[in-house]
Amino acid sequence: GTTIYPLTVAYGIVGAAMGVTLPSLITFFVDFIVLRRIIGLDIREAMLPLLRTFLFSALMAAVLLLLQPYLGQISLLSLAASILTGFLVYAALAWRDMHRMYTWITSR
Repeated sequence: GTTIYPLTVAYGIVGAAMGVTLPSLITFFVDFIVLRRIIGLDIREAMLPLLRTFLFSALMAAVLLLLQPYLGQISLLSLAASILTGFLVYAALAWRDMHRMYTWITSR
């Protein structure tokens, strides 16, 4: 909480995002270390499923950043186009995983 205000003043909305994200990442990794010590959690095994999600999210963000100049000024229409584009890109990347999950759920 103490990093949000100074980073927001210094870097605007990007600073606010950093002020929320950085402490969360630190906490995330500290939690893994504690879990490894308490219950013997294998960090690599636990992180592997998260890697696909991270890669899909990074690719979606890259596509949105590349398309941003073509979306025009900030408006409700450009926001809707960004949300729809992000959804379609992520869904296309994660289609196989979503299909597997749907098949597993419907088979029960």
